[in-house]
Amino acid sequence: MNNIGKGIGFFTFSCEVWEEVDSYTNVKHDEKNDRYWAIFYRPSGVSTNYYCDDMWHHPSDFYILENALYEAGGTTSSRGAATALMNFVHYYIIADPDFGDRTADLDVLTQKKGDCNDFADLYTGLARSINIPTRIVCGTTFKGSSGGEDDVCGVYCIPVRKGWYHAWAESYYYGSFHHVDPTGNIIEYPRCYIDYYPDIHSIHASAYTGCSDNYFDDCFWTYDSECCLNGFCDVTTLTDGGYDTKYYCPSDQDNDGICDSLDPDKDGDGIPNSSDANPCVGAGFGFSDIPSLFLLNNFHVVGDNAKCTDVLGTANVSWGYGSVDMTRPEGKTDVLLTLFEHDYYNLIIVGGPAINSVADEFDNAFGITYYNDTVSDIFYIFVEGRSIYLDKGNYHSEDICVVYLGQQNNRSILLIWGYGWQGTYAGSVFMSYPQVWNAYAREHLLLLRWKDTNGNGFIEFSEVHPENVPEVPVTPPSPGTPQLLSPVFRNIPSLFAGFSFHVVGEYAKCTDVLGTANVSWAYGTKGIYRPEGKTDAILTLYEHDNGNLIIVGGPAINPAADEFDPYFRIFYSYIPDVIFTISCLSENQSISLDPKNYPSEDICIVYLGRHNNRNILFIWGYGWQGTYAGSLFMSNPNNWSCYGSNHLLLLRWHDFNSDGYIQMAEISVEPHV
Repeated sequence: MNNIGKGIGFFTFSCEVWEEVDSYTNVKHDEKNDRYWAIFYRPSGVSTNYYCDDMWHHPSDFYILENALYEAGGTTSSRGAATALMNFVHYYIIADPDFGDRTADLDVLTQKKGDCNDFADLYTGLARSINIPTRIVCGTTFKGSSGGEDDVCGVYCIPVRKGWYHAWAESYYYGSFHHVDPTGNIIEYPRCYIDYYPDIHSIHASAYTGCSDNYFDDCFWTYDSECCLNGFCDVTTLTDGGYDTKYYCPSDQDNDGICDSLDPDKDGDGIPNSSDANPCVGAGFGFSDIPSLFLLNNFHVVGDNAKCTDVLGTANVSWGYGSVDMTRPEGKTDVLLTLFEHDYYNLIIVGGPAINSVADEFDNAFGITYYNDTVSDIFYIFVEGRSIYLDKGNYHSEDICVVYLGQQNNRSILLIWGYGWQGTYAGSVFMSYPQVWNAYAREHLLLLRWKDTNGNGFIEFSEVHPENVPEVPVTPPSPGTPQLLSPVFRNIPSLFAGFSFHVVGEYAKCTDVLGTANVSWAYGTKGIYRPEGKTDAILTLYEHDNGNLIIVGGPAINPAADEFDPYFRIFYSYIPDVIFTISCLSENQSISLDPKNYPSEDICIVYLGRHNNRNILFIWGYGWQGTYAGSLFMSNPNNWSCYGSNHLLLLRWHDFNSDGYIQMAEISVEPHV
């Protein structure tokens, strides 16, 4: 029988027995009608493990085969059949997360309800029965700064922000395995678990590559999935473009580059986990541990009355955090920081005790002291038996800084402050490169000196040197070359690839300036060269005329915004206590705010344009809340893609939870062009 072009399924046939009596006469003696079934040929080079029967999958059972052929009948490709079976399972099973333990495919067909394991197991049995190689995949999602903590069955050395667990399948066709999720009815889109859920940072997925799968829906399965044990292999970046752009490690206790889940010696003490009574307790911490110490719940803290130049240092640190995919630090002043955040969360304290009350508090906690000798005009910093001094006669061409990493109340504290803003900024520049963290891996204290060797009045990485420890040569990344592509949001990585500057008002509010850290963090995550931080007073004429500018803060407090707004025909009007309106005349768009609703509501403009062959990005609002909301919205590169063909966004923020601060879920996009 020839089945070419008919696909798989059940087909009827008729068999007749005839006798040729003579050349003129034929006599039919018998007739039989029956059916046959057709399945796909097995592709070459694929393990038989992906066709086999086990505890949960029974592809050789005729009831499984019969259902598969009925539901996928007529399909002529493995992908088409996989899609048909996925659709069938999705609509056949009633989702019931509380149904109970994992159930075999035959039982799922009968009970018609179950959780994601049951969806995946039934699909796997059906697909295997028609010779589509298929395997089960287990995934654990991880959150950013929100959500409860979980030890993920003891896989990691610290409680991590686990989102949820999920199971799906992968089927082999067109020469590789592909993501198939019958629970969600989604195919070839493994990033859906991240893209559909804004609070999910990433997902670690492992596929079962052995024939015998005896796992129940329990902690052992989760543990072995995370650790890639007993037949699991890590396929995080191998299927349909990967489950994440980069493997995400929630915890690397010994900072050896091997995630706790895959590390045979988690704490790096030379004792294998299996023989170590305390596998997560090893040597002390140092700067190389920053990624694991500042895993979640990070807050920049600056003085409410600090200089803008001090606050700009937060952008440098955030860029470094973003460059290694660490969680974005939220920006707070010592006044805005809540008591709970102060007492329990990781703090990055930028700016010294004279202008930052939180720096003064933790200096005392860690024994960091300073002395200003007015007779000899020398300023000293003392810590842990070491010291550094500054001849104040050399200030503004020289400054000093302390960088201290400490722990208190089971959270981490990073202090960066100098005698003047130059020292603080120098410390933040030095600590902006993770290469420095690794170069001084076991240190937790650096005393730095900056000298303006090129006489330009600003800070370069090459001008900053540690004095309390032997210096280790570090080469920072090289800037990229900006491309003159269309000035739309999706092109930000190319437009701002190098020679970019944050520009804030010299007399702006600290809260306006904190927004630069959000933008820098996003630039770090996308591998964009670190923008330098400047006020309108520090920005040189050459930088002003030739640099790519990221202007944060509105025209009332930022002369750069006031200068460039008219060029792009951006204007505002204000009738006190009645209305404030931002208008974009070229785009014929506007957004308005009733000032009486401020500060529980604010608005913001985000505008990307080109001026004299360089790129200008504006982010400013009516108040600091609007500016911060705009910077927070732009801290998510997914928004660059979502509004990829746009160059203008008009945003509105409502303080829905009445906490006086800005969350992403409180920001809405109104006109966008």
